[in-house]
Amino acid sequence: MGRLRGRPRTVPLVACPQHPGSRIQANGLMVTTTGERRRYCCWPDGGESHSFSVPLGEQIVPPPRPWALPPECDEHQGVPHKVIRYGRYATSTPQPRQRYRCTREALNQDGTAALDDKGKPELLRHVFTPALPRDHVHPDEIGCAECEELRGAHRGETAVARRHSWPTRTVARALLELSRGGSYGDVSLWAQGSAEMAAERFAQLTGQGLSPAEARVALEAENAAEDAATQTAGTAPSEVEPTPRPRARGRTRRPIAPRSLPSPASPPKPSQGDDDTKRKVKNARTAASNNVWHVAADWCEAFAPVVFGKVEERLRTATLAERERLDGLLAAGKPLDQPQVLLLDDIPVYGRSHARGGTSRRDEGFFLLVAGEVVWGPAPPDPMTALDRSLKLRVVRAMPKSNAPGWRLLFDELGYAPDFVVADAGTGIARAVQEHFDPARTTFVPSLWHVGNAVRKGLAATRGAYVAGATGKELRPELADHLDRLGRTALRDTAAWTGWWEELEALCVRLSLPRDKVRSRRKNYEEPFITAIDRLRTFPQVPVSTGGLEKLMSKRVEPLLAMRRTGFANLERTNRLFDLVIAREHGAFDDLSAVVQVLRKDAENAVGIHGKAGWAVPLRAIADPRPEDGRYSSLRDATLIMELAQRRGLT
Repeated sequence: MGRLRGRPRTVPLVACPQHPGSRIQANGLMVTTTGERRRYCCWPDGGESHSFSVPLGEQIVPPPRPWALPPECDEHQGVPHKVIRYGRYATSTPQPRQRYRCTREALNQDGTAALDDKGKPELLRHVFTPALPRDHVHPDEIGCAECEELRGAHRGETAVARRHSWPTRTVARALLELSRGGSYGDVSLWAQGSAEMAAERFAQLTGQGLSPAEARVALEAENAAEDAATQTAGTAPSEVEPTPRPRARGRTRRPIAPRSLPSPASPPKPSQGDDDTKRKVKNARTAASNNVWHVAADWCEAFAPVVFGKVEERLRTATLAERERLDGLLAAGKPLDQPQVLLLDDIPVYGRSHARGGTSRRDEGFFLLVAGEVVWGPAPPDPMTALDRSLKLRVVRAMPKSNAPGWRLLFDELGYAPDFVVADAGTGIARAVQEHFDPARTTFVPSLWHVGNAVRKGLAATRGAYVAGATGKELRPELADHLDRLGRTALRDTAAWTGWWEELEALCVRLSLPRDKVRSRRKNYEEPFITAIDRLRTFPQVPVSTGGLEKLMSKRVEPLLAMRRTGFANLERTNRLFDLVIAREHGAFDDLSAVVQVLRKDAENAVGIHGKAGWAVPLRAIADPRPEDGRYSSLRDATLIMELAQRRGLT
């Protein structure tokens, strides 16, 4: 056996990621911010030579990075130029941003290339940043774990807008959590806590021996799994374990630590002049939420209209197209196959206001005006089969009062006249429907669910209507049986509907009960139903109760009111928060990456005062003024709604 010739190899043998099998030669070492790397030169067959580098100590073949064009220079569109990466900037932010340099040849007035003193083309250079700044792309950042694809050299994570340090994906997930009922404070704490834990996790991975590239890939995989689990399971930030509050950027305030309560065995000694028994211990998480709640509130103010705007445009276009189709059927004298039905209801929201002297009472409160639309399924092949229908939230508006001007503002925002409106006839809704819509075109249907509740409340105020039962006071069996008959069978014709009220009054006479409460309810509900009975016979699939809307409100709307009824004060920001609920109801957050793309596209099209794109709207532009004494709440100022209704000609 002959001996091997040549000296032993001291440099690891690698393969070119772009040209496997080509001739490779080591070309020294290079030091980068991520560590030492070994440089190689590749001579492919039939191609030009090029260089690539591999982290020092790795003997695996680096995966090929996909080719991605650098961003174009906005100042030299249509002019030959070259863009390269040119370091990073904004080192004061948590994540450095990528900077680029544009190079082009200078031209004379006649259009020829300008030459320098040495007779070479004169080059003009300037530094720029894209419309949306991206995280600094390191040379060894090889992949994106969320899309399971390799990331190009110019495809780092973007900031949500210029002068914003938060990534777009973090803001998109925060909007999703707000739509699920997460409070401003909880979502803000989650965002800051996740940023702090990501930095700590990265330091932990690198401390365990992983290279910076491996640590970033592992961290991205963990974040992607967490995003997918949160988007699927629907866990709000308030339901998860609290995260530690990191120090806010640009502040020197220390995090508030929880105060430890004394044990019962060793009570503290009261100091002279102080009553420690009346001293209230401040909750650390509440204090932290009060310090950072504005972070999520600013995101809701600035970016909720972007997400909701796409949903609103799609819904409005589809609704107006369907309205045009139905109007064509009415003009031709044909029956409506899928009429447009609107269900309306309101939610009173009251909190506690603390007056001087330590007393508290119920505050003025506000109302949530909720509108739901009936969504019809495809027409069945059998004409005798009932249409499949579902109910979707369409608009949720916070108003100081549930009166006719407020409801007319909601109708004006919808922008179309439905065929049927199902709502409570005993409130300002009926008046608003009568004033806003043409009765010959839109039929008002009093909700049987509200009719039954109104009659029960009237009987509860009638002496003798309730008797002692097994579980307390119960409605008399004769009256309870009669109310159970209140259904669609009572609406088969006018005689049946009038007969139901006649039997109720006769039953009260037989039981020696006053009839004033029953007659007042009959005055409110009997006549509107007589008008709607003829059309309801033609459309038996139209709902006659808002019970489905009540269930939908309890699932979608009321979770946003839990433990925070007194926290809502700004009218416009509160309505933008409920716009996120509507956006989620119509699938805007089913794909979180689509929300990221919507935010990026909107920011790229927004031009600031300096003529550059990538700017968001100014934050806190809708804040309520703070008076010298007391607290102003635009959400509880009924004069604003009246003024807006007058400007739109709705009063």
